Amino acid sequence: MVALEHGNYDEAKNHLVESLTLLHELGERWQTAHTLEVFASLAAGQENPNLLRAAWLFGAAEVFRETLSARYCHFSGILTSTALPASGHNSTRRLLQ
Repeated sequence: MVALEHGNYDEAKNHLVESLTLLHELGERWQTAHTLEVFASLAAGQENPNLLRAAWLFGAAEVFRETLSARYCHFSGILTSTALPASGHNSTRRLLQ
């Protein structure tokens, strides 16, 4: 997430792919939902944001979280509220409100 916050999108994507792979191997489902949210933040926070992909990923994470009966992680909200508005995209902020 540090790479994402610093705008290193390729590095962030590589770390997230590795994280999802390891989480899948470990059978860790709660962190998988969180990682999908970070992937959504990556899609929305880039210079040319892919808001459709971001919305889809946020939705997938929410459904996944609901199937686990897991609550929303406050830490995810911190990432969303700090990293994404810095991208300067008003449409990104509207998507997340």
